[in-house]
Amino acid sequence: MLSFHQRMIFYFYYQNILKKDLKMMLKLKPTHISTYSLIIEKNTLVDIKGYRNIDEDLEFAMYEYICKKLKRKGYRHYEVSNFALDGYNSLHNLTYWNNNEYYGFGLGASGFLENVRYENTRSITKYFKGEYV
Repeated sequence: MLSFHQRMIFYFYYQNILKKDLKMMLKLKPTHISTYSLIIEKNTLVDIKGYRNIDEDLEFAMYEYICKKLKRKGYRHYEVSNFALDGYNSLHNLTYWNNNEYYGFGLGASGFLENVRYENTRSITKYFKGEYV
């Protein structure tokens, strides 16, 4: 079976949008699913348009619904936000959990080398000047 990863950012609950989105996503039969709650940061477009973070109790209820639904559909909940069919756990995060070294290339990327964590600059101006870290 071809591996297919699907990500879901949940926020809207009214009118059963969460349930419809999850049902539609499951029709695609992904082998791996990651779910995240939308966090609205200040001065972003969604903040400026008046959206606010959802209530923590509602957020937990949505997360719990997702967990139960995916379990019923045969997905194993193996990390806080990750679910997979048997044999399809993401190996990507194992690098971080096992404290292995990795490189970070590009603007804002992070890495871990020789027991030191680093993050490249987020400034495009500095990056183009060769000031990467």
